[in-house]
Order: sequence, then structure tokens, then C-alpha cells
Amino acid sequence: MEIKIHISTHAKNGKLKDLNSINSYTMHNKYCKAQYTCKRKICHSCYNVYLLHTVRGNMVKWLKYNDDLLSHRIIDTIEIPYLNYHIIRYNSYGELLNKVHFINYCNIARRNKHCHFTLYTKRIDIVRKCKDYIPSNMLLIYSSPIVNKQSNIPDLFHKVYTVYTDEYFQNNIDTDINCIGKCCDCLKCYNSKDKTIYVNELVKNYTSKAMEKVIPRVRWYI
Repeated sequence: MEIKIHISTHAKNGKLKDLNSINSYTMHNKYCKAQYTCKRKICHSCYNVYLLHTVRGNMVKWLKYNDDLLSHRIIDTIEIPYLNYHIIRYNSYGELLNKVHFINYCNIARRNKHCHFTLYTKRIDIVRKCKDYIPSNMLLIYSSPIVNKQSNIPDLFHKVYTVYTDEYFQNNIDTDINCIGKCCDCLKCYNSKDKTIYVNELVKNYTSKAMEKVIPRVRWYI
């Protein structure tokens, strides 16, 4: 019997307009909690934390549902459904929970060869342990953990994504900010033929000030 994966749609005025994604629950993730406590890391300004405590609280039950479905056992191939999409983003919310989670993502992609999948992750450790599962229709993008510091591209990954502050950019104008506008109008992170290696974006404008108001209400469920 096929499983039913929750696939999120995105706001028409948002960055991920016209794309769909399979996500997980940030507030369930021990790795996310550990990274969030360090102010130098981009995770300290996590937009997931902000949105899930404000305007996207209605997503929580579905994110928990995906976590329960995809991180506890490896799904049999015959259970994986056909996904009628051209592109799917993995984890626009959340991060890999464990090896099982990553293997299921790989197997879903392999079962749906007509579709292109992209995963942003910081979990090099999980990817390396499961390298033999990675299918050809899945791009891996390493998310630099430190704000204003571009990481080297790790083995097995296709690109590196880094976030910069406005202040840093103003003082380092040679920084190539090449992630702007809507993803659907660019697709450099979703096209295996695109030669861009380093994807750079300015930190979201609302993040720092808005997060200060949310921090007292942040709750981790682990």
C-alpha cells in the first residue's frame, strides 16, 4: 500500500512560488536546536523557527506527520507513490533527522525519475554514510553554517549556499549575491546542468528584529 507524503505548496508572493516541497519539523530536531544556540550560525536566525511560531503554525501537524513517516523506517519501494511534479525541494522547512530520513528521500527520488529533487542540508555526516543511496536526479546543496563565511564544497555535494548580512555586503561589495527574486525564475539550484557552484543570498530582512520578539516563546519538543 502506498504511503501518503505531505507535500507543501508555497505562497504566491514568496521566494518558492510555484514550487513544492517535502519538509520536516525543525522543533523536533536535536541538531537544529544545538545549532540555534550559537549566534554566529545562520541557524540562530532560522526563518523556520520564526514562521512556525507565528504565521505558519498550521503547518506543524503536517511536518510532524512527515517526520513520523520518513525517519523511523526505510519505506519499501512499492510503498513510494508516484509524484506528479517536475521539481520538488526537500526541507525548505527543517533538516535531516537521521540516516533513515535521508535514505527515504533518496529512494523517493529514485522511484520518481521524471522529477528533479534538491536537498539543502548541513548534515555532511549523514550524507557521507549513505552515499551509495544518492540518485542521479537529486542535487545536494551544502548550507554554509556560519553567516558571512562561505564554506568549501564538500565531497558528494553539487553546490554551496551561503547567507550574508547587509552590513557585510556593503563592506565587501565584490561578494556575488546571486540568489535574488523567485526560485522559479532562476532554478540554478534545481537544474543539474547549471554550472553555478556558490549560491549567495542576503539574510532575510525580517529575521534579526522579528526573531528577538519570538525568542521568548520558542519551544523545542525533543
